[in-house]
Amino acid sequence: MCTDTPPPAWPSGTRELSDEAFVRAFERLELRNDQFRHYDHVRLAWMYLRHETCSGAMNVDRATERMAAGIRAFARHHSGTLEKYHDTITRAFVRLVAAHLRETPELDNFTAFAVAHSRLFHPDLPFAFYSKSRLMSAEARTGWLEPDLRSLPM
Repeated sequence: MCTDTPPPAWPSGTRELSDEAFVRAFERLELRNDQFRHYDHVRLAWMYLRHETCSGAMNVDRATERMAAGIRAFARHHSGTLEKYHDTITRAFVRLVAAHLRETPELDNFTAFAVAHSRLFHPDLPFAFYSKSRLMSAEARTGWLEPDLRSLPM
Protein backbone atom coordinates (compact mmCIF):
# COMPACT_ATOMS: atom_id res chain seq x y z
CA MET A 1 0.00 0.00 0.00
CA CYS A 2 1.09 3.58 -0.52
CA THR A 3 2.74 5.69 2.10
CA ASP A 4 3.29 9.42 2.25
CA THR A 5 7.05 8.94 2.14
CA PRO A 6 8.48 10.26 -1.11
CA PRO A 7 10.32 7.84 -3.38
CA PRO A 8 14.11 8.28 -3.51
CA ALA A 9 13.80 10.60 -6.50
CA TRP A 10 11.06 12.07 -8.61
CA PRO A 11 12.48 11.76 -12.09
CA SER A 12 11.38 14.60 -14.29
CA GLY A 13 12.46 15.56 -17.74
CA THR A 14 10.86 18.97 -17.53
CA ARG A 15 11.63 20.28 -14.06
CA GLU A 16 13.73 23.13 -15.49
CA LEU A 17 10.81 24.42 -17.59
CA SER A 18 8.34 26.97 -16.26
CA ASP A 19 4.75 25.75 -16.05
CA GLU A 20 3.81 27.70 -19.17
CA ALA A 21 6.82 26.47 -21.14
CA PHE A 22 6.13 22.88 -20.07
CA VAL A 23 2.49 22.95 -21.23
CA ARG A 24 3.45 24.67 -24.47
CA ALA A 25 6.21 22.13 -25.23
CA PHE A 26 3.91 19.21 -24.35
CA GLU A 27 1.01 20.44 -26.46
CA ARG A 28 3.26 21.28 -29.40
CA LEU A 29 4.79 17.78 -29.14
CA GLU A 30 8.24 19.30 -28.64
CA LEU A 31 9.19 17.12 -25.65
CA ARG A 32 11.17 13.96 -26.19
CA ASN A 33 9.48 10.80 -24.99
CA ASP A 34 12.06 10.37 -22.22
CA GLN A 35 11.28 13.87 -20.90
CA PHE A 36 7.66 13.03 -20.03
CA ARG A 37 7.89 10.93 -16.86
CA HIS A 38 5.31 10.14 -14.17
CA TYR A 39 6.24 13.33 -12.29
CA ASP A 40 5.50 15.29 -15.44
CA HIS A 41 2.15 13.51 -15.93
CA VAL A 42 1.10 14.53 -12.41
CA ARG A 43 2.39 18.07 -12.96
CA LEU A 44 0.41 18.37 -16.20
CA ALA A 45 -2.77 17.10 -14.52
CA TRP A 46 -2.26 19.64 -11.70
CA MET A 47 -1.80 22.45 -14.22
CA TYR A 48 -4.82 21.47 -16.33
CA LEU A 49 -6.99 21.19 -13.21
CA ARG A 50 -5.86 24.61 -11.98
CA HIS A 51 -6.58 26.06 -15.41
CA GLU A 52 -10.07 24.53 -15.34
CA THR A 53 -10.93 26.06 -11.97
CA CYS A 54 -13.10 29.16 -11.94
CA SER A 55 -14.43 30.83 -8.78
CA GLY A 56 -13.44 27.78 -6.75
CA ALA A 57 -15.29 25.30 -9.00
CA MET A 58 -13.02 22.74 -10.67
CA ASN A 59 -14.09 21.25 -14.00
CA VAL A 60 -12.47 17.83 -13.63
CA ASP A 61 -14.16 16.45 -16.74
CA ARG A 62 -12.75 19.16 -19.00
CA ALA A 63 -9.26 18.79 -17.50
CA THR A 64 -9.48 15.01 -17.88
CA GLU A 65 -10.47 15.22 -21.53
CA ARG A 66 -7.66 17.67 -22.24
CA MET A 67 -5.17 15.40 -20.47
CA ALA A 68 -6.35 12.23 -22.24
CA ALA A 69 -6.31 13.89 -25.67
CA GLY A 70 -2.85 15.34 -25.05
CA ILE A 71 -1.32 12.07 -23.90
CA ARG A 72 -2.88 10.18 -26.80
CA ALA A 73 -1.40 12.74 -29.23
CA PHE A 74 1.96 12.50 -27.46
CA ALA A 75 1.92 8.68 -27.69
CA ARG A 76 0.98 8.70 -31.38
CA HIS A 77 3.65 11.30 -32.12
CA HIS A 78 6.42 9.31 -30.47
CA SER A 79 5.46 5.77 -31.37
CA GLY A 80 2.90 6.01 -34.16
CA THR A 81 0.52 4.02 -31.99
CA LEU A 82 -1.49 4.21 -28.78
CA GLU A 83 0.10 1.02 -27.45
CA LYS A 84 1.60 2.76 -24.40
CA TYR A 85 -1.44 4.92 -23.62
CA HIS A 86 -3.60 3.67 -20.74
CA ASP A 87 -6.97 5.40 -20.54
CA THR A 88 -8.05 4.23 -17.09
CA ILE A 89 -4.75 5.10 -15.43
CA THR A 90 -4.72 8.52 -17.08
CA ARG A 91 -8.25 9.34 -15.98
CA ALA A 92 -7.80 7.86 -12.49
CA PHE A 93 -4.71 9.98 -11.87
CA VAL A 94 -6.49 13.17 -12.90
CA ARG A 95 -9.21 12.36 -10.36
CA LEU A 96 -6.60 11.64 -7.69
CA VAL A 97 -4.73 14.87 -8.40
CA ALA A 98 -8.06 16.75 -8.30
CA ALA A 99 -8.88 15.30 -4.87
CA HIS A 100 -5.48 16.34 -3.52
CA LEU A 101 -5.77 19.78 -5.11
CA ARG A 102 -9.10 20.28 -3.32
CA GLU A 103 -7.35 19.46 -0.02
CA THR A 104 -4.68 22.12 -0.54
CA PRO A 105 -5.96 24.77 -2.98
CA GLU A 106 -3.60 27.31 -1.44
CA LEU A 107 -0.56 25.47 -2.87
CA ASP A 108 0.01 27.38 -6.09
CA ASN A 109 3.49 25.97 -6.67
CA PHE A 110 3.75 22.44 -8.05
CA THR A 111 6.89 21.58 -6.08
CA ALA A 112 5.10 22.40 -2.82
CA PHE A 113 2.07 20.41 -4.00
CA ALA A 114 4.29 17.44 -4.87
CA VAL A 115 5.97 17.46 -1.47
CA ALA A 116 2.61 17.75 0.31
CA HIS A 117 1.12 14.88 -1.71
CA SER A 118 4.04 12.56 -2.32
CA ARG A 119 1.79 9.49 -2.48
CA LEU A 120 0.78 10.61 -5.99
CA PHE A 121 4.27 9.60 -7.14
CA HIS A 122 4.12 5.98 -5.99
CA PRO A 123 3.56 3.59 -8.88
CA ASP A 124 1.33 1.32 -6.80
CA LEU A 125 -1.26 4.03 -6.03
CA PRO A 126 -3.83 2.86 -8.62
CA PHE A 127 -3.76 -0.61 -7.06
CA ALA A 128 -5.31 0.82 -3.91
CA PHE A 129 -8.46 1.18 -6.06
CA TYR A 130 -8.09 -1.47 -8.77
CA SER A 131 -7.22 -5.14 -8.79
CA LYS A 132 -4.24 -5.93 -10.98
CA SER A 133 -6.34 -8.01 -13.36
CA ARG A 134 -8.85 -5.20 -13.89
CA LEU A 135 -6.31 -2.40 -14.28
CA MET A 136 -4.05 -4.38 -16.60
CA SER A 137 -6.91 -5.53 -18.84
CA ALA A 138 -7.23 -4.50 -22.48
CA GLU A 139 -10.53 -2.81 -21.63
CA ALA A 140 -8.87 -0.58 -19.02
CA ARG A 141 -6.13 0.34 -21.45
CA THR A 142 -8.50 1.47 -24.20
CA GLY A 143 -11.35 2.96 -22.14
CA TRP A 144 -12.44 4.04 -18.68
CA LEU A 145 -13.21 1.34 -16.12
CA GLU A 146 -14.54 2.08 -12.64
CA PRO A 147 -12.41 0.72 -9.78
CA ASP A 148 -13.28 -2.67 -8.37
CA LEU A 149 -11.66 -2.41 -4.92
CA ARG A 150 -12.76 0.99 -3.67
CA SER A 151 -14.09 4.20 -5.18
CA LEU A 152 -11.83 6.94 -6.41
CA PRO A 153 -12.36 10.32 -4.80
CA MET A 154 -14.60 12.59 -6.82
